[in-house]
Amino acid sequence: MIVYLRKQDDYFMSFYCEYIKLCRYWNSPIKYIEENRNFGDYYQLLERWKKLFGKENVIVRVFDKTNLKDGLSNDFLKAVEINLNEIQLNFSSPNKNITPSIKLIKIMRFLNEIYQGRLHQPRGKLKKLYQHTVLSSGNPISSMVSNLPDSLISPELLTTQERIDLMKEFEESNRKVAQEYLGRQDGKLFDSTPDNMT
Repeated sequence: MIVYLRKQDDYFMSFYCEYIKLCRYWNSPIKYIEENRNFGDYYQLLERWKKLFGKENVIVRVFDKTNLKDGLSNDFLKAVEINLNEIQLNFSSPNKNITPSIKLIKIMRFLNEIYQGRLHQPRGKLKKLYQHTVLSSGNPISSMVSNLPDSLISPELLTTQERIDLMKEFEESNRKVAQEYLGRQDGKLFDSTPDNMT
């Protein structure tokens, strides 16, 4: 078993944005975290896997730009001990996973709430609309929304303090993972923290 662990604040917000894009959610980011909090306890997740597969069969990797200088695909191949010099692989894909700006995510969340939450319409039509407009490459709507003043729409889903509080909540779990699965005696699982991110 190979698992990539991402900082919980980034992990939750990544899934939150994906659910907004897919028209599957319309509540606030804080509400999403409350509903899915147990997924952030990585130590408990790994403990379940350890019982099923044995600790020696669980490989923990950190999903962090500083640790993935050669990209995720190449890092995975290294983890399974495949010599990159002996094979030629093309990881480029014609299907790009377009990530809208946070400002656009907020507008999509609002549309999801009206269309599904209040009008109780099926998500299919709205999802198609997103795919043909805001999620298509080079669309003018995305650019226009991204250029709106921050005073009108904040470019953040969580404040720095909310991120710090969230990471503190999982501090003990992360420390155990770092020590037991990565042999890091300082207990540091992630290189960046919400208050020193660039």
